[in-house]
Amino acid sequence: MSGTLTNNGVISANGAGASNDAGGGAGGSVYVTANTLVGTGAFTANGGANSTPSSGNGGGGGRMAVYYASAASFTGFTASTVTGGTGNGNPSGASGTSAFFDTSAANNNVSVYQNFAIPANATVQYNGLTVAGGASMTIGGGTQLAVTQALRVTGNMVLQSINTTAEINGSWQGKGVTILAGSLQVDASGALNADGQGYAVQAGPGAGANGYRNNGGSYGGAGGGMASTTTYGSATAPVDLGSGGDQYSGTGGLGGGAIQLLVSRTLTNNGVISANGTGASNIAGGGAGGSIYIAANTLAGTGTFMASGGANLTPSGNGGGGGRIAVDYVTDTGFNQSALAASGGTGAVAGAVGTVKYVNTPTGVWVQPTASVIHDATTLQWFTDAGATTTVTASGPETFTVATGAGDFSSATWDTTQVPDGAYQLLLKVLDAAGNVLQEVPKAVVINNSVLWYSGTLTANTHWTAANVYALDGNLIIPAGITLTIDPGTVVKALPGTEIIVQSGGTLSALGDASNPVIFTTFDDSSVGGNTDFNQGISVPSPGDWSGIVVLGGGTYDSNGNTELRYAQTLLFGTISANMTLTSTQNYEVSGNLIVASGVTLTIQPGTVVKFDIGGGIDVQAGATLLANGTLAQPIYFTSINDSSIGGRTGSTGAAAAPGDWNSILIDAATASFQHVQMQYGGGPVGSSNQAGMVETDGTATVTIASSTLVSSYAIGIQTGYPNGGGDTVTVTDSTFYGNEDRAINVFSGSTVH
Repeated sequence: MSGTLTNNGVISANGAGASNDAGGGAGGSVYVTANTLVGTGAFTANGGANSTPSSGNGGGGGRMAVYYASAASFTGFTASTVTGGTGNGNPSGASGTSAFFDTSAANNNVSVYQNFAIPANATVQYNGLTVAGGASMTIGGGTQLAVTQALRVTGNMVLQSINTTAEINGSWQGKGVTILAGSLQVDASGALNADGQGYAVQAGPGAGANGYRNNGGSYGGAGGGMASTTTYGSATAPVDLGSGGDQYSGTGGLGGGAIQLLVSRTLTNNGVISANGTGASNIAGGGAGGSIYIAANTLAGTGTFMASGGANLTPSGNGGGGGRIAVDYVTDTGFNQSALAASGGTGAVAGAVGTVKYVNTPTGVWVQPTASVIHDATTLQWFTDAGATTTVTASGPETFTVATGAGDFSSATWDTTQVPDGAYQLLLKVLDAAGNVLQEVPKAVVINNSVLWYSGTLTANTHWTAANVYALDGNLIIPAGITLTIDPGTVVKALPGTEIIVQSGGTLSALGDASNPVIFTTFDDSSVGGNTDFNQGISVPSPGDWSGIVVLGGGTYDSNGNTELRYAQTLLFGTISANMTLTSTQNYEVSGNLIVASGVTLTIQPGTVVKFDIGGGIDVQAGATLLANGTLAQPIYFTSINDSSIGGRTGSTGAAAAPGDWNSILIDAATASFQHVQMQYGGGPVGSSNQAGMVETDGTATVTIASSTLVSSYAIGIQTGYPNGGGDTVTVTDSTFYGNEDRAINVFSGSTVH
């Protein structure tokens, strides 16, 4: 609506109520755009209630977004609700999301009066943001929120984290939230809260060691009972999450999250800014405190900053270690340093105190770009809490000044097509009023406009030819009714974390020929498509560098033996209906039960890593063939998705790899060869009365296993002739079995085992 919306009543999309043993309906959607908002009415998208005592539950709240350029005479902000429906004696539905967007300012002034959420891994910018008293706002982990002018929190802002349960590529990579603001004010009733948002119980680099199940998590200080555990992370610029406590009996504590606040003018805290670990009970340890990292021009207020470890008040449990707080400032207006606390949690053994740094020093930070490779028109964004002006220069194939800006939170658009491709060093210089350099902050980037970049959703049939190199800087989605055709000889390169998603009804056709294969690979692979990252060929591509090709149900992916997929993490599920080769240049994740259909050969090359999701397995059907022949130097691995010791990538369940994580490789009247294979953590499902093997044979199967290791099965290493028995032959030579919880080999009547 381009004119005036006058609302003196109610505009609603509420869910209906329910009775007896039933649940209320969820609220719907209210989406308003108007130039002027007038009236005393309200907007609602509430969940339906259930008034029957102890019989039914309420529906969840819906979603509301109201955009306007002027609302001076509208009074219904606080009366507009997305409340969850009540349940009489049973749980009520949760609130939905709602916000009011004043579009009169670039990037909007946003007001939250009830509940609002920003998802994880987002990059969001507003001109101003207010979280009113009684309201709650949640920001997903990995998100960067920029508020150019004023951010004011009178309610509660919850700052979450991501990657909290397991290692990624062999290391812990938990991330909290970064907030950049012109000014930040936390009122006496307000809070920025990352309590318990860090690593999960028994997770994180400072988690309690296995076998000491009452120890507190460590971070800035060691957890109680964990004197031998080293602390980790930076004391001067802390951004890590606190580790979770251990547990044996009871409830372990969660680590604190990570808050980074970059405020170019004044940070006033009259409330609470916290990243505490949570407490524990019984034979368990409290979580470690997390991180608070602040860079601000001016500090003011009487509030508190806390990153303390969680307590355990029972005689058999220990406290979590303190976290880390670091504050860099230019002007102190009487701020009380004793308001900064990274205490250890109390317990039978208290956690050690973490670290607190309070330093009078200017800070400059690069905000964008976040990618290491840029192209076309690119946004540069930077922050400083000192200086009168800033200058950005670039040195590489050419040296020049890119942009200038104010001495706070500035940005510029750089048209990279006007300079030669290559590796550049950006340098942010912070200058005082006299032109003296106060600070220099470098950032390395690569410019490449020679390739054709793609991301997002294709909107028309698309044809890629061998005359170009194509590159992905985000996920590429092929939707229903759209075909992407890739000619023989074409090279497609992907930046880390990107993938091609073929949705239901979409088609990806990538058919190479013997002399001109279609190659999908990582951007760091200089062996094909040229040295696109301009690193003189020194980068070493690794399996899992990008996320590969995902074909959803109903999608079509046409490939052949001349289609190469390199250095990807590839998801395998459903039925393999044509011959397939798994290569060592990528990792594979098996979801559910992967079926090798009759007449099909699945070949696994030496050095390949195959990981199974929880409960996953492979069923080689009658008449099919599985060839997994590694070498002494390049064994083939079959293991759990939670196994971070092999192949780098781990699952998201939070558990360490354990026997029974995956089920079995079943050879059912089929042929299989395993040579120089290491197989571990199968034999599930856990808790089943059926004693399964990691390798199972049935019918007239013929299986050879040579120079291999089968370890840590939940039940049996190899189980033959089950359940039907009869006619299968298994030959095992020069192989090792250990740690299998029931037995190494179990032979049923009718089977022949050599």
